[in-house]
Amino acid sequence: MGLLFALGFKPGCSQRVTLARFFIPALLVALVSACSGGGGKCSATSCGGCCDAEGVCQTGLTDNACGTRGTTCSPCTANETCNVGTCTRIGGTGGGTASAGGAGGAGGSAGGSAGGSVSTGGGSATGGGVATGGGSATGGGVATGGGSATGGGAAGGVPLRTVQGRRSVDHVTDTGIQTTNDAIGFAVSAQVESSGSFTQYSGSATTPGMFTLSVPSGPYYFDLFAGYHYYTLTSSPTLDLSQVYVGRADAVPATAATTLQLNVSGLHAWGPQDSLSLSSTNAGMLIDDVSDYSSDVISQGATTATVSFDYRATGEVMLSATRGDTLVLTQNTVYGAPVPYVSAVATATVTGLTQTSGQPSAVNAVFTTPAPNSLGLNVRTTLFEAMRTEVHPQAVATRHQILLYGVPGATATRGPLGGTAYLAYIPMAAGGPDLSGAFEYANPYPSSVPLVLDVAGLFTVQVQAAGAAATTLTVSASSTQLLTNVTGAVVPQLSPPRNVLVNGMAANVPVSSVGLNPTITWSAPVTGTPDRYIVTVYRLVNQGGQTVLQPTGTVRVKGTRVVMPPGLVMTGAQHTVVVSAVINGGIDVEATPFGNAVTQHRADAVVGPITP
Repeated sequence: MGLLFALGFKPGCSQRVTLARFFIPALLVALVSACSGGGGKCSATSCGGCCDAEGVCQTGLTDNACGTRGTTCSPCTANETCNVGTCTRIGGTGGGTASAGGAGGAGGSAGGSAGGSVSTGGGSATGGGVATGGGSATGGGVATGGGSATGGGAAGGVPLRTVQGRRSVDHVTDTGIQTTNDAIGFAVSAQVESSGSFTQYSGSATTPGMFTLSVPSGPYYFDLFAGYHYYTLTSSPTLDLSQVYVGRADAVPATAATTLQLNVSGLHAWGPQDSLSLSSTNAGMLIDDVSDYSSDVISQGATTATVSFDYRATGEVMLSATRGDTLVLTQNTVYGAPVPYVSAVATATVTGLTQTSGQPSAVNAVFTTPAPNSLGLNVRTTLFEAMRTEVHPQAVATRHQILLYGVPGATATRGPLGGTAYLAYIPMAAGGPDLSGAFEYANPYPSSVPLVLDVAGLFTVQVQAAGAAATTLTVSASSTQLLTNVTGAVVPQLSPPRNVLVNGMAANVPVSSVGLNPTITWSAPVTGTPDRYIVTVYRLVNQGGQTVLQPTGTVRVKGTRVVMPPGLVMTGAQHTVVVSAVINGGIDVEATPFGNAVTQHRADAVVGPITP
């Protein structure tokens, strides 16, 4: 796709991106992989996490592979943990004393007989309690900023209520839906805010797929921590963390070099910008462009070819014929009218492939050129661009992208994460007329697989860490819906949040001395009615003279105000904040924070930098 690459275009983020087999909500995966800018050799431009010894991009959020922005993955030591891509010391520092596993900091002491106590800033902790800023905790309680907790209770003896939580995963396969109760493998807790100070309440797993929290009545910030904070401001007595994925539950990626050789014939005469995509909806596998991972070049005009690559480098799950996996291959070519676009022109379907980690395999794929489908579109791209100054006064409208792809099991209110290879991709530079015309594409997937249209206007904002060269943050205004629901012109259904303030101050310029828990407020959009907002915080880091964006966490909220809970704003660091208005099929964010509808509309506003 050289022509499109020369224009700076490549398919970007969408809901069809396949996700890791462990639980990380979609946003983080998008941040560390799907939007990091390319595939192939692991590097700072192709990997938002870290590169392992084999050159494979990892998330960079685990203790044995920690790092960011394409740096080499590093293991954390026994007394460290990976915190947003950086190994940080566990426990206290600064002269405290500890016994029986306790840790002390800044002159504090910890000596609970049960061990594991933590004390900071002169507080005391016993039997696994945690105390900060002069507070005291006993028997598993947590106190911050001078409060006290005993026996798991709230500061001051406030009565607690029990919040019941669950986590299940629906796996959409070619033959139906598999449901699993997912073990809660990450820390769950709650932060309760009072007058700008927070008290933490730890949760605990009960049976597989279930957990409980004890919190005071009223609102609380639920926190799922996976090296990154996923906060939700809620008052709900129940929490459902369930999600839906495309692909079977038992699919696994290769852990050793695993060669896959593709012997293809029957191609449409190969063009200079053609590409080859692979997918398996039953396994939940998707590779948009094999050339990202292979050095083999298909000759122009060829109708047969052999392409080999190390499958492990893709990070995708392996296929198993005995489990019903089918491999679908699509040849994508560039058309010149009505505007330059990419779509599937020839397809092949292969059965019988079973991959084993560390062992080579080969497939023989015979392509056919089916009669094309026609996609008539009327997209008001100028209306998406018109929101530029609402995104940020200095935002630049860069381009638009329109993607057509399949999502097995999708309904208007259920958007499984994952999907097929794209069937049509239409990039457009900003500043042109609205898009109108008919586009052709081949579709090798059964009619039971719903097609989804994803339209996005993309904007860039320059951000800069102290003493470093600036970098660009890409945000969007987007609309995603089932193709069958698209009637008439596609127009923005939602505009960005307005009048974003930090501690009451306008925040589209640098704001300092905001503290570690600033209050962020905004007004509802002019267009549309969001059912949630998502506040995303990025730390700006000077890494070798270059600005690197490190996400510290998100807050999901139904209203228009958040007090930033602990761990999002870092001492001495600059931060950029994105406040996103979202329509997510009407799913209740307070009870089902990670629920995903296929019909989604989103618009971002960028503020900062802010400094505590």
